[in-house]
Amino acid sequence: MPRIFRSKTFYVVLVAAVATLVLLGATQVERTSVTRAESWLTDALAPLQAVSSRAVRAVSGTFDAIAELGRLRSENQHLREVLAQQPGLQTQMEELQVENEQLRRELDLTKRSPLRYLSADVIGRSSDNWFATLTINRGSHDGITRDMAVVTEQGLVGRVFKVTGRTASVMLLTDRDSGIGSLVAQSRDAGILRGQDQADLTMRFFNPDAQVNVGDQVLTSGLNSLFPKGIPVGRVSQVSGQGLVKEATVAPAVDFYHLERVLVVTWSPATGMGLPALPEPQPSQDSPAAPANPPGPTETGGTTPPQGGVTP
Repeated sequence: MPRIFRSKTFYVVLVAAVATLVLLGATQVERTSVTRAESWLTDALAPLQAVSSRAVRAVSGTFDAIAELGRLRSENQHLREVLAQQPGLQTQMEELQVENEQLRRELDLTKRSPLRYLSADVIGRSSDNWFATLTINRGSHDGITRDMAVVTEQGLVGRVFKVTGRTASVMLLTDRDSGIGSLVAQSRDAGILRGQDQADLTMRFFNPDAQVNVGDQVLTSGLNSLFPKGIPVGRVSQVSGQGLVKEATVAPAVDFYHLERVLVVTWSPATGMGLPALPEPQPSQDSPAAPANPPGPTETGGTTPPQGGVTP
């Protein structure tokens, strides 16, 4: 027989347990009085119940805290993702606002100008000289040809000097090889404006007594077929030269540091550039014969201009 069954303590505990069960069974019926044994047992077990109740509440609170911590971590991660996206969304909004404002200025230019334009994005700049050339995303497939003028709403940028199917290279007016016929808007004194491979330009006047002052506006003169007359070029920032030569330093109207979009002049009243040659009308038999020596085209050109605007 196992040693535990020979122990008096075992039998005492067994009798107490049986008594407890009998007592609990006898008290299952509903009543209002409490026996002395029940009172004693309740008072004896009260501290144990308090301890067990606190333990259960502590365990339950721990699980609730763990669940709340998981929820907070998930919410925190979501907030981090939202905050991470905010700078990108803000940047996109700012870019759209800048583009919208630029399109508004381009539209305003087309309403004021008789020229016809084709808009283009700048996709490359000269790596050797920032003020020499740039590349745009328009080419011969878009109707671009050599020597077309390139502008912004601020003024003259340069001219197209090389064309591929989908791109074109533009020589900036700040390029050292660039030469542009220009005049001072206030005095109408004309000269040649040349680039210096830097931000400023140099204008040499034909008239050594040219009346030019700091702040005067310089425009294209239209004396050649490359640039229409009256396009803003810049403003005089310094006047120099003595004797037979008079020069002026001109600050460009265009911000060449921040060129992103340009407009290619595809048609101008002076040159009819960009338009196909129109067939000569054949006189009918009833109409009088045309004169042998018809008058030549006027100074502004004889081709009827198309409706002005920007081709996107």
